[in-house]
Amino acid sequence: MLEKILNINPNGSYKGKKKTSSRTEFPLHYNVSGKHSIKDTITFSPAALFLAHINWELKEIQYPSSENVFLKFIIAGIEFFVEINLNELYSNIMQQFSILNVHRSKIKEKAVLVKLSVAKDKVVIMENPIKFEIPFINQLYDRILDLDLHSALTNEDDIMMKNLTDGIKEQLLEEFQNILYGVYTFLDKLGKFNLVKNYLFEHEVNDPLIIERITVIHG
Repeated sequence: MLEKILNINPNGSYKGKKKTSSRTEFPLHYNVSGKHSIKDTITFSPAALFLAHINWELKEIQYPSSENVFLKFIIAGIEFFVEINLNELYSNIMQQFSILNVHRSKIKEKAVLVKLSVAKDKVVIMENPIKFEIPFINQLYDRILDLDLHSALTNEDDIMMKNLTDGIKEQLLEEFQNILYGVYTFLDKLGKFNLVKNYLFEHEVNDPLIIERITVIHG
């Protein structure tokens, strides 16, 4: 079963018990003093009200350094892990995500962990919160489940990765970019960071959405 799925490291494998490890790109537990209680930091704040408007559930916020913010939040049942580096926010056109979804059937449970990078188009602070819907991220998960994977899939499996996003890549990119707008707005409303609003990324990339790894954890 996957009762302890929240202890998963998005770069590693599922572990039933919490255990300390060396720092990776998207760890869930930093050994730093910058970890704060969600209730202590944003309850009744503009940031909390914003999350309520867009129907996101913030599970964790950490500050690994003065220039880094790690967020773990849930949208429509899917967990998103993202780390924002303020030093590289405007110079690095790609943003990494890890996303986790747990599929339950009558027979078994399995979690699907997807690590990917998406191109940033602009830094937007949302004045009027939108309703976040992620039908194409859900469709991506449906396609992954149809593969019935028994081992990890990496970007070396080029053909299979392309098939997963065939016909929906543009829509997937739009959903992730909208999620980034929500992240930027949340950070702005925390009042801890001064973001350059309406910043446009003018550099183009060959592939604006890259799935780097897919891991299926059977319960």
